[in-house]
Amino acid sequence: MQTLLAQKFAEQAKAINPKNVQTPFSEDLISKLFHPTQLFTMEQLQQIMGNMKVDDETAPLDKTSPCHNFAHNFGNLLTILKNSPAAKYKNELMKMANMGYEDEEKNIAALEACNGNVTKAINYRLEKE
Repeated sequence: MQTLLAQKFAEQAKAINPKNVQTPFSEDLISKLFHPTQLFTMEQLQQIMGNMKVDDETAPLDKTSPCHNFAHNFGNLLTILKNSPAAKYKNELMKMANMGYEDEEKNIAALEACNGNVTKAINYRLEKE
């Protein structure tokens, strides 16, 4: 998923400025942004921002700013990412990585095939390799 997002950002940067195809969104940056810990932190920030009561009279904010309606602008992204397999199997992936199974894509495939059971997922991977 991170590779696809990085490619999409690169395509958009190229479309905007064909002479300069550099993009600040490398695959490494994308993977760090969408790490389950980061997603959890973003979700907490969203909840905090949603609880803040600020109106345009006390703190005017540019309506084009992504912060103007934080919960709406970032809520959909967080919902999608929360439902991603990496977030769904966050704890199981950490257990498998601690056991030496670090290929996240293979781990996710094994966990999905085994309904999230780590022991069965490891056996599944061993049978497939």
